[in-house]
Amino acid sequence: MDKHKKTYSVGKMCKYLKVSRNSYYHWKSVKLAKKKDSRRTVLVNEIKRIFNDSRQTYGSPRIQAELEKLGYKISRAYVARLMKAENIRFKPKKRFVNTTYSKHDYKIEKNTY
Repeated sequence: MDKHKKTYSVGKMCKYLKVSRNSYYHWKSVKLAKKKDSRRTVLVNEIKRIFNDSRQTYGSPRIQAELEKLGYKISRAYVARLMKAENIRFKPKKRFVNTTYSKHDYKIEKNTY
């Protein structure tokens, strides 16, 4: 029906094929929704791959930059939304903090235990 839209009206084609216009438009919207779902699935898989390749240290800005290098046109906010929906969060490494100051002139006592 999409091919002949320019020649015939949707109403006439639906009447000829004995299909309601509502059913046609519903079918068309479901078809578009499936396309969006398949794109979303591809993006989520790419995000997971990039995230794991970075040893789970990349957040949405870096992942978005990597996706753009691969040719995907996508916003950082959408990447963040997908990451949140899939529960993908980067875990920052705890930095080593030296708590002992050993360069002092104080007398060092022996351990009595």
